[in-house]
Amino acid sequence: MKVVALPVGEGSTGFARWAQVVAGAAVLVLLPALLFLRRWLMASMVFAVLVAAVPDAPLTLPVAQREVYFPAAFFAIGSAVILRELLDHAEIYVHQRLLWGGVAAVAALALLLGTLAGYQRTRDWVESGPEAQQAWIDELRSAYPALPEGGTLYYANTPTVLAPFEGALLGSSVAFVYPGMSAKRFETADLAAVQASLGPDDRIFVPGAAPGR
Repeated sequence: MKVVALPVGEGSTGFARWAQVVAGAAVLVLLPALLFLRRWLMASMVFAVLVAAVPDAPLTLPVAQREVYFPAAFFAIGSAVILRELLDHAEIYVHQRLLWGGVAAVAALALLLGTLAGYQRTRDWVESGPEAQQAWIDELRSAYPALPEGGTLYYANTPTVLAPFEGALLGSSVAFVYPGMSAKRFETADLAAVQASLGPDDRIFVPGAAPGR
């Protein structure tokens, strides 16, 4: 829920972490408060956010922004409903020109900060994702310009971004670069056992180490 309320990513630290915790707690506290005040429309929007988050709640993988796409839609609608009501009340006490000027300034600041945060996050993701993947493939192709079909490439010490789901991403990458070649991950402690079981068309790849059979 805290990722829905403030989608800066699971595992954030410092101010972002505490701001996210506060935002998530506020969403949870808001529902009973709105029900008590009989604000049915706003309460229904908050409840929709909670319900929309249920499908991804049991996941054991780290929570990421992609898991909050669905509840975020209801969160945006609910935020608009709440903001509209707050502005209706504010218009009673604040001159309209000052009020809407302030709203425009806050919106512009939020847009600017969001743009900067999005750019930095994309830059970080490119460095830890596609660039790490491409570096692994480039080193593999440098070690083995060609590999025979029907063999198995045993690999170890893979980047974290390529390791999930038992190396499914690497398997497809290897098959694309070397058609007919399968891939299997192993632990470096098992290197001797892997070497003893190699077939004539099998190869071993450990980044930073000399190619071997």
